[in-house]
Amino acid sequence: MLAALILLNFYRTGTFGHAVCSRRGVSHGPEEAPVHSVTVAGFWIDRTPVTNREFRRFVEATGYVTVAEIPPDPKDYPRRVARATTSYGI
Repeated sequence: MLAALILLNFYRTGTFGHAVCSRRGVSHGPEEAPVHSVTVAGFWIDRTPVTNREFRRFVEATGYVTVAEIPPDPKDYPRRVARATTSYGI
């Protein structure tokens, strides 16, 4: 485990100002504006990018499911209009 940690950087817990810039009148969700303080817990991250092959091995070994693979819950986005189902069936 220690050998793996040498290849990682640790970012300490911190608070920063966060907001999404609105362009061309695009409306964002209430969690994105106005600028507000966000605290992120400390975390480890690879010093170098992870290749697709490495990520695939990780997913196969752990059964990990990415957030992108989980359908969004409309309750989390009350101001959004539901979109039609895409050709991908999502």
